[in-house]
Amino acid sequence: MKRKKIVKTGVILMGAGALWAFSAKQVQARTICPPQISIPMVTPYDEVMVGRICAERGEDELHIVVSLKTRTLFLCYGSQIIDKFIAQVGMNSAEGDKRHQGDKRTPRGEYYVCLKNGNSRYYRALGLSYPNEKDAERGYEAGLISQAKRDEIIRTINQGGMPDWSTALGGYIEIHGEKGGPTDGCIAVGNPVMDCLWPVVEPGCKVQIY
Repeated sequence: MKRKKIVKTGVILMGAGALWAFSAKQVQARTICPPQISIPMVTPYDEVMVGRICAERGEDELHIVVSLKTRTLFLCYGSQIIDKFIAQVGMNSAEGDKRHQGDKRTPRGEYYVCLKNGNSRYYRALGLSYPNEKDAERGYEAGLISQAKRDEIIRTINQGGMPDWSTALGGYIEIHGEKGGPTDGCIAVGNPVMDCLWPVVEPGCKVQIY
């Protein structure tokens, strides 16, 4: 996928009325949002987990990591954390992984942004590719979806498209603007954070949720 904001020497990030140019060496020391929006500290738990995920990404890859335990969204560039934000997640996420429609859990796993909605009910939204292949396999084994629907979802994911959000597995999992408190399964951040993410996060951007 062609990323217009990523260039050989770094990545151009634009947000909050400012234009920032990052190189691999600079990115750790800079943020794309004002300091009052960002979280200044990372827990040891997140430092280890995000470090492992970032180590698997390309050095020129912009990606997102979400910690359900600490309710934190990390915007990363290669192995570096660019910014950290407070996030709200599904109200029942502590009970385990998402299984079906209506369980009010945020799914765990690797997804990607499959759409951008600038007219969301919650300001702006980045739609995620839930259910993914593993979700589809699990749903089929549990009798929640048919073999044909499982195969369709897997085929769509392999093509980088938007999977069916209307099955018994649930759907419409998004990173979106302010809701107020825990969500039904989405990841909610402040509207100013969405203003920072919106210009730089494009369809295809990987999102790892743990």
